[in-house]
Amino acid sequence: MKILGSYKSGEIKEYLQAGERIKAEIDGLASPILIAHHGDCDGITGAALLARYLKDSGKNVGFASSAEFRKKDALHFEKVFKEYSSGIFVEAQGMTEDFCQFDKNFINIDHHPHPMNTPIKRMFNPRNYFVTPNPAIGFVMYELLFEDLPANAGWISALASIMDYCREPAELLIENCKSDLKRFNELQDTFLASQYAEKMTTKMAEYLSNIPEPDEFLNEKCLIMSVFTETRKLSIEAPFKPRIPLTSRVNSEKSVKSL
Repeated sequence: MKILGSYKSGEIKEYLQAGERIKAEIDGLASPILIAHHGDCDGITGAALLARYLKDSGKNVGFASSAEFRKKDALHFEKVFKEYSSGIFVEAQGMTEDFCQFDKNFINIDHHPHPMNTPIKRMFNPRNYFVTPNPAIGFVMYELLFEDLPANAGWISALASIMDYCREPAELLIENCKSDLKRFNELQDTFLASQYAEKMTTKMAEYLSNIPEPDEFLNEKCLIMSVFTETRKLSIEAPFKPRIPLTSRVNSEKSVKSL
């Protein structure tokens, strides 16, 4: 693990040590490994960086995602997990006690507040070490796996930091990735169009685990077409309810203008 963020306070030494411990736990997981991630940009990108590390380590991985981590979601992951030996939750915010059944086989990597009696005991979370400002999970994963990730992986973490409104600790990375994010509006629209639709979020995580360049990602015609098709299908089958208010999206667009 390597500390790359501009943190103002926190038990940074302890945070670094905890990162090394959880990385050793990750290395010890039995394959195949299920990456169960949140379905927004931050969860998708964090899952992608983790998957790249695991695949480079010779592990087989699969993906599942959800917008929430409640009782019904635990039942979903229980069914999916039957094909795997171990797993890692990525940004599983609001995890309920129904997830206690996964404690033996799973690790939890998150950046949200959590109860003292968290369902998954093997956890890595900057909040446990009072790290301020709070980093996006895509940035947490980038720091955790930095020494083993491809050199061009930074733009994925920078994008997550902007879209999850956690850009402050990642300012240096965002500045360094300025040219990579020149098509930010297109990247943002792609993620907003597909978030929380599991077929799309898992496909995007899998594709991003190859660590493509931004232009390569956006120009992948099959991916973009499938995003459009799935979004259109969802809008026909049920009334579309945006997960992110328009004002939040406007704020995100404004935030990138300073790039």
